[in-house]
Amino acid sequence: MATFQTELSQHEVDHLLLLPDALLITILSLLPTDTAARTSVLCRRFRDLCEACPSVNLTFGYHTRRRPPSNVAKANSALFSRQPSDQPLLSLRLHLLLSYSRGQSLLPSDLTLSFISSLFAHAHPLRLRHLTLDGDWNFELFEICLRSVFSISSLESLSICIHSQIPFPSGTTLTRLKSLTINLEQHTSTQVRRLLLELSCLGHLNLSIYGYNVGVINLSSLTIKTLELMILPAPRQVTYSVGLFMPKMEFLYITSMASFGDLPHFHGDFPVLRKSVITLHSLYRKDVASFAQLLNCISHVEELSLELKGYYTAQFHCRPDRRKWNAWRSKLPRNTDGNYQYACFSNLHLRENDKGFKKLLNKKFIPKKVQAHN
Repeated sequence: MATFQTELSQHEVDHLLLLPDALLITILSLLPTDTAARTSVLCRRFRDLCEACPSVNLTFGYHTRRRPPSNVAKANSALFSRQPSDQPLLSLRLHLLLSYSRGQSLLPSDLTLSFISSLFAHAHPLRLRHLTLDGDWNFELFEICLRSVFSISSLESLSICIHSQIPFPSGTTLTRLKSLTINLEQHTSTQVRRLLLELSCLGHLNLSIYGYNVGVINLSSLTIKTLELMILPAPRQVTYSVGLFMPKMEFLYITSMASFGDLPHFHGDFPVLRKSVITLHSLYRKDVASFAQLLNCISHVEELSLELKGYYTAQFHCRPDRRKWNAWRSKLPRNTDGNYQYACFSNLHLRENDKGFKKLLNKKFIPKKVQAHN
């Protein structure tokens, strides 16, 4: 039995060794760096391939294992051993896991502020293109991190998936940045607006909004073509507005996870909008006016997809009073599986379709009381 298992393992290793280096590097790049590094026990070739991977995925902090690898050792193996003359570092993801005691975050002894600074300083000359920061970054680490990140001029994609109220540094050198993912928290809307104006090549923005104490949000950009907007639940019911002024925007994706009926009031200008996808996970009667205002802003779009959930959406496909069912049903397309919470409209940029859509919306979806109010 032992002989059979040995032969089987050798057979599997032989198959891996037959793969070209480029394919193996691609496979290893899809794995977390800790996992990919374990393949080095197979042979010397895998150790060299791991060091040549164009992406690094590191998790720093406390671990549940009895003898976790040193944070510094992992960084030395995956990052600090690289030289500018080697293959460029295309992607870097840093995930931070902290331990908490009495409400305060605790850093491992080897994860110092100088270590974080040296890490980004070393990544700068490696022509880093894509950077992701997520996890439990505390105030001091995130502040130092931002100063270093915004000096990496080679970045093309930046994702900051952490919650903090630290303002973004001014005078950014991210002149090549094309994609940005950030969270908009309280007291940061002004900094985000200023940041968007400084990013001259930004074409894609993924923005998450927490709707407490944000007031009025006005964002403008002359370069953004794709906007993904996530509206997350607030701890209490709030009222705020979102203004979007992006004349080159072609694709708009809005997802609302709000659970207290606090859909923001939208207004904006995007004349070349081609496609919009709106998903509302909870839609209350008091949100109808805000929802209608949003639809009026994008009524000229070529393709509009709506997925509505919540209390009021049951009437979205229902027959209105004094209307024949067959005639009404043909005007509200739904997907093939009969999903009554989904509707799709096309060619709304044509005047006759735009006019018909607004008429349909006013008579069908918006109650008479709201129509009179608007």
